[in-house]
Amino acid sequence: MRPKINILYADDDAVAVELLKRQVGTDDFCVRIASDGQKAWELFQSHVPDILLLDIKMPYLDGLDIIKLVRKINQKTPIVVYSSHLNTTRELEAFNLGADDCICKEIEPDLLIAKLKRIYDRVTKGETDPQIYILSDHSKFNSVAGILTINDKIVRLKPYDSRLLYLLCVKFGELADEDYLIEGLWGMADSNKGGSLRRCINHLRKILADDIEIMIKNQYSRGYTLATLKLDSLL
Repeated sequence: MRPKINILYADDDAVAVELLKRQVGTDDFCVRIASDGQKAWELFQSHVPDILLLDIKMPYLDGLDIIKLVRKINQKTPIVVYSSHLNTTRELEAFNLGADDCICKEIEPDLLIAKLKRIYDRVTKGETDPQIYILSDHSKFNSVAGILTINDKIVRLKPYDSRLLYLLCVKFGELADEDYLIEGLWGMADSNKGGSLRRCINHLRKILADDIEIMIKNQYSRGYTLATLKLDSLL
C-alpha cells in the first residue's frame, strides 16, 4: 500500500484551504494547514513534510520569505508555490530562491494531484536533488550540469537548450507562456523574440525525439507545455 503524502499547506485564504482539502482529500494525501507564514515556518521546523505548498501573499512571512528560510536548512524537501498571484517575475524569483514548481490555483484538480504525486515520486525514487528533473520513465535532466539522459544515452546540451528545457521543466504539465520563456532565455520580455523562441523550441524537440513519451505542445500565440503522453491525457 502506498504511504500517504504529507503536505504542509500555508495559506491565509480559508476558502482556498477548504477547496484544496476537497481536491486532494483522498487516501493518498495528509494535509496540515498553516494560516500564515510564521505558523508555516514553525510547523515546518517541528515536522518536515513530504511537500511544502505555499501561497505567495500571507501575513507575517510571505511565500518567498519561507522559501529563503527553508533553503537555508533544507535543500531536499520539495517546495511548490501554489497561488493566484503568479507572474513571470514572481515565478522566476521563486525558482531562483529554490522552489521546485509554481502552480496556479486555477489548475484542474486531477492535474494538481498528478503533479504532486510526480514531485513526491521523484523524491522517493532517490532523485532528491532539486536540479534533477525526471521527464519520463526513460529520461532525466540535470539542469545544473546541462546533461540530458535519454534511454541511457547522455546528451550534453548547449546553454540555450539547457536553459529552455529547465524553464519548461519547472512548469511541467502547465503552460509556459512566451513572455516567461523569452525573459528566462534573454533576460527581458521582447515581442520580437517570438521567432527565435520558436526556433529554439523546434531544436529542443529534435533533441527530445528519442523519447516518444515526451512532447512539447504549442498553444498558438500563448506558449508551450512540456508533458508526457500519460500526463497529456489529463490535460
